[in-house]
Amino acid sequence: MSILVQLLVFGITGSLIYYGVFYGTPLLIKKGVPLIYSFWFFLWFPVMCLFPLSLLLYHLEGNAWTWQNILERFRFSPLTENDWYWVVGAIVFTIIF
Repeated sequence: MSILVQLLVFGITGSLIYYGVFYGTPLLIKKGVPLIYSFWFFLWFPVMCLFPLSLLLYHLEGNAWTWQNILERFRFSPLTENDWYWVVGAIVFTIIF
């Protein structure tokens, strides 16, 4: 994937997060949506859209559409018990701070 496509994909995502957090969140708060829901929606919805987009771009690059190739391409590997401690610790740290 070219650098221009990467900048476009992540630039759009970053812009959506920025405008959502600074403009969309206050708008939803005025409409009665609690802060925690409106903030997390605008923070994570654009990021969650990147995974299906990455699968689409993977397919458009002409790669074989098999589970083994997808696992290899995205470097999915099972998490060890120690890795799960880091994941849970990072989530707790993020929520607290």
